[in-house]
Amino acid sequence: MSACAGVERELRALNLPDDDIKEILQIVSSKLKEQIRKNDPEIQEMEAQLRSSLDQLLQSETGYVNNLNTILKTYYYPLLSGVVKIKTPVLVTIFSNIEVIAGLHQDLLDKLTKAKEEFPKIKIGELLSDSVNSMQVYTQYVNNFSASLNQLQEERERSKAFNQFLISCEESNPMPLDALLSFPLNRIPHYRGVLTGILASTPRNGPDYVRLVQVNEDLSNLQEYLNESKTQSDNMAQVFKIESKISGREYALNDLHRVFKKEGPILVVGSDKKPKESYAFLFNDIIVITKKVPQKAQYRYKQSYPLQYGSVSPLEGLTIEVKSPSCKEPLNLVAVNAESKREWVGAILDVLAKMERTKVFGVTINELMSREPEGS
Repeated sequence: MSACAGVERELRALNLPDDDIKEILQIVSSKLKEQIRKNDPEIQEMEAQLRSSLDQLLQSETGYVNNLNTILKTYYYPLLSGVVKIKTPVLVTIFSNIEVIAGLHQDLLDKLTKAKEEFPKIKIGELLSDSVNSMQVYTQYVNNFSASLNQLQEERERSKAFNQFLISCEESNPMPLDALLSFPLNRIPHYRGVLTGILASTPRNGPDYVRLVQVNEDLSNLQEYLNESKTQSDNMAQVFKIESKISGREYALNDLHRVFKKEGPILVVGSDKKPKESYAFLFNDIIVITKKVPQKAQYRYKQSYPLQYGSVSPLEGLTIEVKSPSCKEPLNLVAVNAESKREWVGAILDVLAKMERTKVFGVTINELMSREPEGS
């Protein structure tokens, strides 16, 4: 600072214009900072660590973009052009928005390449912040991933031409398509790992530190949201799959809050006191009793039994009694063996315990959320 002040006095003594003096002082200040940076071992060590983290990120991003481009150029674009006859909805389900994700990361790779050339002047936090804000596109991809793998397998089994196309592609690629499609699921956690190293080598009082901390928090929030979103999406897909197998239902099973828990063969004691062979599906709020259709993966609906405010009791032998205040009669079940009895009782007890924890003044949270506002 004193050196710059001395230079300024000398420049003013020369009666130079203010704009010229300002420009010269900026150059001098920049040179002084550069000299201090080069002579400070601590700064040099931190910059070396930061360069290493940037190199790691750049190398990883290059590999990731190459994998995304392999998906597009080897599989997606040829299928899109009609090399094998495949319906558009099937193609969309398998590949989801992979093209959008590939474009996002090609842009990030270009920025990282430029950042390496301009190091150490570049602010990595600012660079990453713009890209992280665009990574919400991963929500669609993650939510669709289970459906993608299922559709890929179904199409491979259904179409010999499609299966042969995949085999020919896999002969020239080290990884099969399903493995390539799984890479985006681990990308956000990878960035968080690299960012830990970048934060450790960034001065806390530096201009980029606050932005890096914010980027790290944004990535953490995004990962948490993606995890929750995928869990809900996978569960809804599972409930929908079960629903499609049950004919004669009284109402739709695929509810936003419904969670599948357990299924299996069981005997149901009817009004005639005779146990009848049945197949039960346990959800987080009801038990659905069905009759399995012989030699088919299909079921005929028989009844459903609500579990809210209910109870379950293991009785003598293999009998299980389920009671609900909303039903006049209990649901009497007979397990196929002792192990099955323990599993069914445990699963129903777990459902009842979780329903109890979600009550607010005797009303479930889901009920409160579905109510109309008072006075509406």
